Amino acid sequence: MLHGFPLDHRALLPLDSVIDHHGNWKRIYIDLPGMGESSKCEGIDGSQAVLERVLAAIKKLVGGQKFAIVGYSFGGLLGRAIATEMKNQVLGLCLLCPEIINDAAGRSLPRASKHRERPEFLSELSRSDRAAYLHTAASVTYENWLLFREYILPGLRAFNPDTIGAIDGNHALSLPSKKMRHSGPTLVLTGKQDNMVGYSDSLSLIDLYPKMTFSALDGGGHTLHLDKPEPVHALVSQWLSDLRGSIDIDAKQVAQ
Repeated sequence: MLHGFPLDHRALLPLDSVIDHHGNWKRIYIDLPGMGESSKCEGIDGSQAVLERVLAAIKKLVGGQKFAIVGYSFGGLLGRAIATEMKNQVLGLCLLCPEIINDAAGRSLPRASKHRERPEFLSELSRSDRAAYLHTAASVTYENWLLFREYILPGLRAFNPDTIGAIDGNHALSLPSKKMRHSGPTLVLTGKQDNMVGYSDSLSLIDLYPKMTFSALDGGGHTLHLDKPEPVHALVSQWLSDLRGSIDIDAKQVAQ
């Protein structure tokens, strides 16, 4: 489970329940270098160093076992690179609002939507909390704010600014996006109101992932799993079923 930038593992906890209902999937939540419980991690000078550190951790944690990847935003970019590097062990990918283009200036983003309605609860938030929430909010409601406060805001308060600055200043990976590919079940979930990575850039993945399911959910922003939990959970549930089906097929082929 690979979170976004600069968040921590809590950003993906809302998906835990749907995974839990699909059998005995062991979840490994990783706090990326410079973030969350890994905020004191040293020697990180960019995204490539993050990838190398995460690859080493995964190889140590899983050994020769097969596994699937759930990657959110920056974690989706890392997940694609890991699936390419460890293709024989990776069963499939679930990419939530994935970062496709490193350079933010080169991304295709939807037209910014102005929040015409200003719910009363916003006035009760601190200036920093309000700014953090409205920066990515696609639907401004009190219920949505509570989810943001529980799962997103803690990570925004738990990172090392020096490490984050180094990653932000050297964001490219040595492996180009167009060379990242995988043949296993792949789910790409995007929000049509995502003002951080958009949704249309993800369409470029279709030819790279032959078993890819793509969804662009209206009313969803960069916190898509908080904005549209029901369709996201349904699609993740189907992806998990597809993974299980691919495992069963592999087992039968080995038996034969």
